[in-house]
Amino acid sequence: MAKILVVEDRDSLRRMLAKALAEERHEVVAEADLAPGIARLAGGEPFDLVLTDLMLPAGSGLELVSETKR
Repeated sequence: MAKILVVEDRDSLRRMLAKALAEERHEVVAEADLAPGIARLAGGEPFDLVLTDLMLPAGSGLELVSETKR
């Protein structure tokens, strides 16, 4: 089982991904925008995998990827 952060602004896709991953017994945290995703990572919450949309309303998913390195 992995802990997975999903950051996707499209509600239907975010819910579908979260449901599919949870059905495979993964722990899923789903956020709709960049800031909450970065806040989770900056707060030290550990994730095994981060799935993100590249084009988010408040910025780029690449910013989120950069935060994973910290």
